[in-house]
Amino acid sequence: MRGSSPCAIELEAALIVFAARVPGHNYFSLRLGDTVTPRLTGIYWSLDTVASAMEEAGFGDLRWVNSELSEQGRAQYGAAFWDDFLRKLPHLFLECTIA
Repeated sequence: MRGSSPCAIELEAALIVFAARVPGHNYFSLRLGDTVTPRLTGIYWSLDTVASAMEEAGFGDLRWVNSELSEQGRAQYGAAFWDDFLRKLPHLFLECTIA
């Protein structure tokens, strides 16, 4: 999402996320039924910043993990259905241990 125009993504349980991308910040609100949160701010942190903070907090053996397509997802929708999502993963998982 670029620019300041709001966009909505509809998820299960009627959860709608409104977001506007501003350089350095991601503003969004959550709506569940008639309840809407105030505007929340998400700030981008680099992977190095997150890893450094986790190590400083006492975690070790850090490993970034991408999502993988499950056999169930492949069987239900076919591999081509997931191509765009897997090329542009919106998230990573951090696997680590308490040092």
